[in-house]
Amino acid sequence: MAQTLAKGGSSNVSRLAKIGFFIWDKIEDKPNYVSEEVAQMHGLTIDEYFARFTSTEKVAANMREDDRQRFLETIEKCRKTG
Repeated sequence: MAQTLAKGGSSNVSRLAKIGFFIWDKIEDKPNYVSEEVAQMHGLTIDEYFARFTSTEKVAANMREDDRQRFLETIEKCRKTG
């Protein structure tokens, strides 16, 4: 499903607007899809992004310290409340 969405309109819109998006598997806690734009925002290729950001904790570790705690709290709240 992630690949279907990525190949559809969302991918085209994000490319035209020069914004990216990703699809996160909340059960496996890993990315299912990452657009080229998102990878480039981190200075990475898509393969490098998948290799580096293998969990929520790995994403948080890449953040500025003052953003990290708020990010983790928001993720936890979303997991609990849906």
